[in-house]
Amino acid sequence: INAEYMGKLKVVILRATNLEDKEMFGKSDPYVTLFLEGKHYKTTTKDGNLNPEWNEEFLFQIGDENSSQLLLEIRDSEILGDRTLGRYGLSVSGLQRGVPTKQELIIQNAKTGILEVELTALDYGLEPTGVTPPPQAPVQPMQPPQQPFQPPAQQPFQPPPQQPFQPPPQQPFHPPGQFQPPPQQFQPPPQQFQPPPQ
Repeated sequence: INAEYMGKLKVVILRATNLEDKEMFGKSDPYVTLFLEGKHYKTTTKDGNLNPEWNEEFLFQIGDENSSQLLLEIRDSEILGDRTLGRYGLSVSGLQRGVPTKQELIIQNAKTGILEVELTALDYGLEPTGVTPPPQAPVQPMQPPQQPFQPPAQQPFQPPPQQPFQPPPQQPFHPPGQFQPPPQQFQPPPQQFQPPPQ
């Protein structure tokens, strides 16, 4: 992988506490080795100290953050040959870009001991949350253009057209109680007298 496209990881070995003492006489002389993608670093040795402080910084290049793993090993410096006090394998994925992440690692392959480290993904990783956006120019409130007030045009009042009043037709008045029978002419039926036959 071209180094130009590889991410950079900063590792700070902070301290260790309560390391296991494997010495017959005195105390261990611990140091930490770091392995990542073929790169190897080593801290200074702290003589006779089971709670060493390092605060030493190292820089690695990351080809694939999802598959890369940082291997940390705590060793005891000995004249006849160093021995392991414990180790820890650590994933370098899931980090926020530019945000230091402290971790307390319980040392494996050891009876006791905690190793404190700080990891920072310098130019890879997740976008950090809660980032303050860049300042923006203040927004000026919009003001409508000033125009002289003009009242709405009023139409002259026109009353609705009125129809001429026409009274209803009147029937001739008949006062109550006066009955006028229709005029009748009595005409008796004509009769002719005929004597009975004999």
